[in-house]
Amino acid sequence: EGEGRISGAVFVHPVSGPLTTRQAIRMLRVHLTRHERQIRRILRAVEQEYRPEAT
Repeated sequence: EGEGRISGAVFVHPVSGPLTTRQAIRMLRVHLTRHERQIRRILRAVEQEYRPEAT
């Protein structure tokens, strides 16, 4: 009964198409990891740009 929801498509991605619960969670993890790297890169750039110059 509960197994059907795990193995069947529960989400339809506009590009990838139907995804199972497992596939949707995996896609979300990959997607968030990508954004985390982007955010860290932006923060490093901002820190370098606004770092007070040594006198």
